[in-house]
Amino acid sequence: MADSISFFASLPEDINFKIASLLQVRDLCALGCSSKFWKQVCFSDSIWHHLLTNRWPLFRSPLSPNLKTWRRLYFERHIDLGLRAGSVERFLKGCSRNESLEVDDYLQAVEIVNGARFGFEDIQRLLFKPEMNVLVNLVGVHYCITNLGIPVFHPFSHSF
Repeated sequence: MADSISFFASLPEDINFKIASLLQVRDLCALGCSSKFWKQVCFSDSIWHHLLTNRWPLFRSPLSPNLKTWRRLYFERHIDLGLRAGSVERFLKGCSRNESLEVDDYLQAVEIVNGARFGFEDIQRLLFKPEMNVLVNLVGVHYCITNLGIPVFHPFSHSF
């Protein structure tokens, strides 16, 4: 293990940052816990700023003085979006007790997601779960098409 750490320590700093920035958040945190060297790389503000702006391209905010790090902002945003997704689910369940939904209620649910500025990864993780109500899935699809610019695939429109 020490040999591999000394190998990475001999690389230019930007190479190590690039390697770390390609990891998923869970893997990045695990790597950061493996040694002092990787802790310094993986928990640096520049990595977390990169992860935050990649995951939430619509989210732009200078680092607030009351926040200590971009990493903390990343996790606070992650938790906040999880709570908002839960509120959308509860809202739609409450509005559709009879398997019917008013248009205004649907649009209000879309607006909750829109106001939170979800990224595609958030929609996948939080609104496209198999156990979710189909209306929650529909809100996610609607948001992806209208706000994230995800193209609509028409399987029968392609000529052979």
